[in-house]
Amino acid sequence: MNKNMEKKSKKPKINRYDILGILLGVGFFVAGILGIVTSRISANDYNNSSDIRRIDAVIEKIQSHEEKDKNKRVTKVTYKTVVSFVIDGKTYEDKYVFCDFPKEYVVNFMNDQPRSGDTISNEIYKSQDGTYKVSPDNNPVDFLLYCAVIPVGLIITVAMIYSILKPEEGGCGQGGAS
Repeated sequence: MNKNMEKKSKKPKINRYDILGILLGVGFFVAGILGIVTSRISANDYNNSSDIRRIDAVIEKIQSHEEKDKNKRVTKVTYKTVVSFVIDGKTYEDKYVFCDFPKEYVVNFMNDQPRSGDTISNEIYKSQDGTYKVSPDNNPVDFLLYCAVIPVGLIITVAMIYSILKPEEGGCGQGGAS
């Protein structure tokens, strides 16, 4: 009977937080790899383009997010839009994100916000497959964040696996000092 108890105590104990930690770590790792790959592909596609131009695009959909300081004044507004533009008689749609930094929160700022149907100037390029797309941001900070997420994901995953596989502490019994 003692042998059965020893076998049961050596079996690793897995709880839901260990599984969630492993999934989170793997998710960070995969997100970092995908971010690097997609940013490099879009950058190469843009750099190898034979047709880069600036055109006027129409805002089809728009969402805004305001960032405020401690005095509750708007310091930055991020606009996520879907824009459409016409090239050679064909209409294209793509996502475009831009920011506005109002110096003072005044009534004119509220009236000057972009809306659906407004026209904005965009740089577009012809991709390898012949379609036109909005130029990528190619922000080096984003690339560095993708690179930083990979080791964070690995560390979380390794730590969670270690917590599952590590030997039980206090294997001398249930008592204290003898």
